[in-house]
Amino acid sequence: MENHDMNLSLTSLSTSTASSSSSSTTTSWFSGIVRGRSASYKMASKSSLAATGDILGGGGGPINKKHQFRGVMFKYGPKPIQVAFKMGDYKQQVIFIGGLTDGFLATEYLEPLAIALEKERWSLVQFLFSSSYSGYGVSSLKQDALELDQLISYLINKEDSEGVVLLGHSTGCQDIVYYMRTNATCSRAVRAAILQAPVSDREFKATLPETASMIDLASKMIGEGRGSELMPREANPDSPITAYRYHSLCAYNGDDDMFSSDFSEDQLKQRLGHMSNRPCLVMFSMADEYVPDYVDKKALVHRLCRAMGGAEKAEIEYGNHSLSNRAEEAVQAIIEFHINNLKNQLWGINLRPRLSLKQALLEDPEEECRPWRKRFSFFSPKSIKMGFKFSWVSFFKITLLLLLIAGIATACLTLPVEKILKDFLAWIEHDLGPWGPLVLAVAYIPLTVLAVPASVLTLGGGYLFGLPVGFFADSIGAAIGAGAAFLLGRTIGRSFVISKLRDYPQFRAVAVAIQRSGFKIVLLLRLVPLLPFNMLNYLLSVTPVPIGQYMLASWLGMMPITLALVYVGTTLKDLSDVTHGWNEFSKTRWAFIVLGLVISVVLMICVTRVAKAALDKALAENADVDGDIASPQLPIVADPDVNLHQPLIIKIDPPQDSHEK
Repeated sequence: MENHDMNLSLTSLSTSTASSSSSSTTTSWFSGIVRGRSASYKMASKSSLAATGDILGGGGGPINKKHQFRGVMFKYGPKPIQVAFKMGDYKQQVIFIGGLTDGFLATEYLEPLAIALEKERWSLVQFLFSSSYSGYGVSSLKQDALELDQLISYLINKEDSEGVVLLGHSTGCQDIVYYMRTNATCSRAVRAAILQAPVSDREFKATLPETASMIDLASKMIGEGRGSELMPREANPDSPITAYRYHSLCAYNGDDDMFSSDFSEDQLKQRLGHMSNRPCLVMFSMADEYVPDYVDKKALVHRLCRAMGGAEKAEIEYGNHSLSNRAEEAVQAIIEFHINNLKNQLWGINLRPRLSLKQALLEDPEEECRPWRKRFSFFSPKSIKMGFKFSWVSFFKITLLLLLIAGIATACLTLPVEKILKDFLAWIEHDLGPWGPLVLAVAYIPLTVLAVPASVLTLGGGYLFGLPVGFFADSIGAAIGAGAAFLLGRTIGRSFVISKLRDYPQFRAVAVAIQRSGFKIVLLLRLVPLLPFNMLNYLLSVTPVPIGQYMLASWLGMMPITLALVYVGTTLKDLSDVTHGWNEFSKTRWAFIVLGLVISVVLMICVTRVAKAALDKALAENADVDGDIASPQLPIVADPDVNLHQPLIIKIDPPQDSHEK
């Protein structure tokens, strides 16, 4: 990609599209649209302007004069809309992500923020993406995340970035939360996140009379596979909007529904819990015109911060949605958060070793970051020691993963698995007595981990112990084995599983649905033979579904097939007894056996069809509006805990002063 950089001044007078879009506030209903610009607002007092000295005017700072920025404009991607503007030539950047209808110069506090960041030696980056201005109606959070990742990749590879902070306004907050949940190539470059005006579009839209009927229409269109088609004009008079995007913004539990006050603590934690891996600041306007009056704002802020694992909060009294009437307070909160957290993060004691981001993140954004592809380019004794420690950790994980793969291959290709299982069942029957069911349940763990089909064990449970005891032992064992494989895939096998997701394009659509309805989707997947059960354990391990929900849904979902196999095993036992003369069947008994087998088959077919219809509907509701296959670059996974031995950045100058929180 060519580097189309341009030194220029970005003036609000020259961006009439942005101004008109941002200033047409009162007729817009989405939370990201209102800007509430005040003609009487002054960027800063005379004293504060004087204090900035040579930053303003001809001093070469980021602000040439009021509403006029000085910096570099560049293209960060192939699309015409993918343009960014950077103020300040520094190695660390704050990226501003606007809300719906936003573009350049979206909020009043950007000007004083650019001045303040200049003094802290940080750059401010504004950018356009497919959702900018009126494009939000035909885009999605996933598309936003892909383009944000492209921007960060450009800053790393072309501008030698040493880290970024994401500053989201309104719907830009959803973009940050979604991006940090993905396994995007450059997400590790994010040092912190600031959510300014994280409010619920759904709760505001619910106050309007036409909303309910429009949500029903959007749901119907999605169910018919028309999620990418446009809604009627009355659904959103300001710009065209697809059924998917309308449903995402306005429906309960839609993709954009992240900050609603009626969510339970568990629901908020499921949506926001992964943000605990980065310093976060929640900036909430206590007079936000897009928050309904019935919402307790202070309580909501507290719950949001708690769901993020103890994020910091800044409650701006009397501030409106865009903080156009409290710009200086907004900048003060951002800078204090920057000083108290980021500088401590960079200069703190026991700082983990850091590589250049250009070394820690691959040059090609289409490639995934893999620990065995990182190289070390500095050779001081201390750095060599740290690098050696890091490489051994990666080597240990890779070794375990290779041993696991070798074990699966050996079990499937060389060992007489069926004979071993039959001998094992015979040993249980003759030697273990009442401990047999327990041992049978435990035996599922190695078989499931090694991806060896356990049908023989399931049949053996019915054969040895009868229907009630055999079903209980087999179902519990299958659930425990699934949980063990799930945990293994979520830990040492995580990178390998993610790299293999491109082999299962249908699963990538499933991963998006799991982000919204984890328990339901896992249950349906167990009822529908979409993928092999053993493979499903590993594929689902990289999704955000909690282990408890996963095991419960797996246990319930595998019950029908387990019951059918145990019944077959019980029937085989009865037939064996007849063959050996140990028992005799009446005609009625034979009729019940045949009827039971027929009913089992019919029930399995019916359950599978119903579950498949429900699964198809759930996947359609989460269909990508762009019609693209989900990129393997962005599988939906829970963000892992930060590995303190994982190098990220070097080239950090030693602090001149001690920075204390």
